[in-house]
Amino acid sequence: MSGSAEREFATAVEALAEGLRITMRSGTTLIPWEECGEKVRSACERDRFAVRLSPSGYGVHWPLLDEDVTVAGLLHGFAG
Repeated sequence: MSGSAEREFATAVEALAEGLRITMRSGTTLIPWEECGEKVRSACERDRFAVRLSPSGYGVHWPLLDEDVTVAGLLHGFAG
């Protein structure tokens, strides 16, 4: 990746029933659970909703699943 996509980082993440909402400086994107990787996709709601944004804003972490995915991977379909 290059250009602005490489520098794009999230300012917040929020788990919703339909997927993961990622907020960036450029706007908000909803990533359906099916596109968040196998471990997240098959997890129960409790485990999905326990999501954290990395301090840098470049990664998303599900501590109950021991799963980490980059924001860029989620945005570009490389998470699963």
